[in-house]
Amino acid sequence: MTLSHPLPEQCGDRESPHPRLSLEFTIVTGLPHSGITLLMEMLRAAGMPILGGAKSPYSSHPRESWVQAKLSHFTAQKDQTPEAAGHATFLSYQSLSTLLSQNGNDSSYRILNLRRPLSQIRASRAAASPHDLTQTLEEERSQLEQTLKQLQKSPRVEMVNIDYPDLVLRPNTSLRQMTHLLQGLLPIPQALVLPIKPELFHHRE
Repeated sequence: MTLSHPLPEQCGDRESPHPRLSLEFTIVTGLPHSGITLLMEMLRAAGMPILGGAKSPYSSHPRESWVQAKLSHFTAQKDQTPEAAGHATFLSYQSLSTLLSQNGNDSSYRILNLRRPLSQIRASRAAASPHDLTQTLEEERSQLEQTLKQLQKSPRVEMVNIDYPDLVLRPNTSLRQMTHLLQGLLPIPQALVLPIKPELFHHRE
């Protein structure tokens, strides 16, 4: 899979008739059921403003699934700062590739990519929705990895991969990765660990 549009820096700089501010965005991405809600809860506990919220909880799952931000949240309206600036947001990889293709060279992105074994994702999806089609998981993971690999070529992107099982059971490495990537953006970095509850880690291998 390739981006539907080349990144702006790959097309050469184009002068804009209106000067724009340099903006930083923090984005969480990953396949559904890979730990998105936990990571968003961790960022909120550490004092980072959050854009968006949680959906209704799954009947078989104690945590809630997160609603992804809209692409319009990253676009300035009438010279106002985009709503997503200064907030942590969740975007699917499909929306992420579109966003970076469309936004200008003045924007930079810090991306936290959640990774989880496909067998665990498949089991979690089946528990949440028995009718969910999971046979495309391998294709989804492949598309996500290809998208992120291409995005990493952009000098505007900094990214870390967070392993969900390690985040829950052995969080020290993941916490160091997160605090390094988000240096200066977390008012209470020591509070990142508070939402982690290993007893809620279901579908382990």
